[in-house]
Amino acid sequence: MSGGVSLCLAEENTLHLRHVRQYMQPLRDGRQAVVIEGEVLNGTSAALDHVAVTVILYDRDGSVIASLRRLCGHVLSRERLSVMDTQAVVAAFGSGVFHKPPAATATVLPRQSVPFMVVFPDENMLYEYSVSAYRIDIGGSNVSAE
Repeated sequence: MSGGVSLCLAEENTLHLRHVRQYMQPLRDGRQAVVIEGEVLNGTSAALDHVAVTVILYDRDGSVIASLRRLCGHVLSRERLSVMDTQAVVAAFGSGVFHKPPAATATVLPRQSVPFMVVFPDENMLYEYSVSAYRIDIGGSNVSAE
């Protein structure tokens, strides 16, 4: 499998993706989940709330097979994922287009980073992926970058 990393930004040099990686995680019910995780670095001089990522999965023909948007700051260990079944993963991460993590989203200070994890239960057709980082407007606190 190959991967790609991209940025979708309102301004240049604001958010930077770091340490992005993809792996297949066996779940307790025998299914495999695609996990994409990494960090988003705040390259601005201001604290940012509501930093998010979009991950898109593609098949061999370049067709989109799945896409999820997630606020950053909610991650689980590989050990924790390995004892979860598909239903528990969906409960922890959601299955819709956008999911607000159960815990409060962290404020990302200047020159600091926030982790992200996006989990696709049972996506066996993955060939390539892309990741975009941005900040979103929730309640008018930040200007949307997408």
